[in-house]
Amino acid sequence: MKSNRNERVLKIVGFYFFGLVCLVSFYWLDNSDFIAEEVKQSKGGGYNGFRAFLVSGLIKYGFLVAGICSIVIMSLILIQKRISENHLKNKFD
Repeated sequence: MKSNRNERVLKIVGFYFFGLVCLVSFYWLDNSDFIAEEVKQSKGGGYNGFRAFLVSGLIKYGFLVAGICSIVIMSLILIQKRISENHLKNKFD
């Protein structure tokens, strides 16, 4: 029983850690010159720069969405579980 609870806690912490890593990655990509340097290094016509911005934007905002969704969904699941436990506890008291 105790091992099962420890595994659950580790999964919860893992999801929150994943969300924080995604948000930190978004912040780093948003505030660094990494994307601008990659666009400068892309060779060729005008569409290569657009493709680099498109791909980097998808990656950057993918990190943002994944980080926020991971944290919000895990929080909602924990709140729902707490409410249902309290409801069952009050029902049988």
